[in-house]
Amino acid sequence: MSLDFIKRLSDTQPILVNVLRGYAALAPTRSLSFPAELTFEVVHSFLLNDILLNPLFTTYPPSPQYQVVFWKWALNNLEKLIDSEVYMFPPKVRWWLIMPKDHEIDTQLYEHYVSLIPTTSPQTVGVKPPIPSYVTYFWESNSGFKTATLLESRTTIETGTTGLKTWLASLVLAQFLITNPELVRSTRVLELGCGVGLLGMIIANLQLSPEYSGGHLYLSDVNAEVLDRCKNNLNLPCNRSSAHPALTCTSLDWTDSLDEGQVTALRSSLQAIMPDMIVGADVVYDPTIIDPLLRSIHLGLQCKPTAMALIALTVRNEDTMAKFTCMAEQCLLVHEIRPELADTQDFWGPGHYDSSCSQTVKIFCMKVKHVC
Repeated sequence: MSLDFIKRLSDTQPILVNVLRGYAALAPTRSLSFPAELTFEVVHSFLLNDILLNPLFTTYPPSPQYQVVFWKWALNNLEKLIDSEVYMFPPKVRWWLIMPKDHEIDTQLYEHYVSLIPTTSPQTVGVKPPIPSYVTYFWESNSGFKTATLLESRTTIETGTTGLKTWLASLVLAQFLITNPELVRSTRVLELGCGVGLLGMIIANLQLSPEYSGGHLYLSDVNAEVLDRCKNNLNLPCNRSSAHPALTCTSLDWTDSLDEGQVTALRSSLQAIMPDMIVGADVVYDPTIIDPLLRSIHLGLQCKPTAMALIALTVRNEDTMAKFTCMAEQCLLVHEIRPELADTQDFWGPGHYDSSCSQTVKIFCMKVKHVC
């Protein structure tokens, strides 16, 4: 799908890009700033043509639960914008003033909002569990805007796994790689715990930009449902990852590293991949997983003496983080990367609006030191 619309907005009305990105990422309306300083005609045309009728959002729409909140917010503010333009005239003129046709809200906007109400209503939003939704992430590169669209869970845990939504550390590591694309271009990359696929999509884009130059990408997870969702997201026609010629989704169980009967098969799988780079984000969701995770990373890094790993972790528990770093340093060379992630909104996602934004994300670079 063409992204000419966002380039046009960025060049002419950048304030509208923030609203569009927020809508695409399911940002709470309280975090969005309505562009009341613009004319009704400009804002109305934007909401109608660039959001409601946008082919990207009609094909891969945010959930009805989110849309009913967004459109209520947008229409209320649009009506206020009409009123504010009326009050620009002297009081003696207002009583007979009839606004021109281009100051009427298109019925398509109202009809769309009303059509959402039988499905969900403001009274049920926040009461019923949110349903899975398409989420579109935007970022800007030297060659223009890029997008990644995924079907994600909107709950922390769904069907017994946390892997069906994108977590904050994925956004931070994705931003770091976008800033440092040479780390993954033309290399063999293995992602541990790929989840629904955002980080993999970003890496796939980087390996395809400006053109494909031989990179290989392996996305792994232990949960079959998560892997299926990841594959489906990667293959959405709107995602450039669907054209990657060397992208593989594979099952990988870190706990095999603890089983003498399975570790040989795990080592063989990793040797077949032969990764130059191992990446992972928010993969320490339980202290008990630290040992098998680190053993798996060590096995993967042993395949090549120049291989390295980048692991991004959200600090949710200081003791767990301390345990991870202590165990990692026993058999790996570890140093923390402190990326400059200025709040430029170059890479937006729901995590930017979540309460977890107050949490710290650390990125660790790891290399083999000696055999554990």
